[in-house]
Amino acid sequence: TLCTLWTYVLRIPLPPKQVLRYGLQALDAHKRSGPGAKLGAARIGQLLLHHFGEALSPDQRRSAEGAAIAARGAAAPARGQAFAGRCPKCRLPLPCLAQVCDSCATPVQLCYRTARLVDSRALVACQ
Repeated sequence: TLCTLWTYVLRIPLPPKQVLRYGLQALDAHKRSGPGAKLGAARIGQLLLHHFGEALSPDQRRSAEGAAIAARGAAAPARGQAFAGRCPKCRLPLPCLAQVCDSCATPVQLCYRTARLVDSRALVACQ
């Protein structure tokens, strides 16, 4: 889904300015995707506010805050739904942009070749 693809893009190690730029693009894409993407937009908006709050322009800040407010009425994800992908080891849903699985402590990284999340201790699986 669009949500999953953007969370994968945002996992790629990049300089903060690029992550901010891609995050703003992801927020805009989610906001234009219709009512079903409100929750994704809210999570990306919260991420931008948390990690880049001081770097956001007033308009960008309003956009991120607006996404969070608009999502208050959106339905919560179904139990077990993976917004940001699943852990490659235990298969439980990962929090947005998590580098380590909360359940099994597996370090998670995006494989550039397969565009899937892999255990970063075993990047051979990425080939």
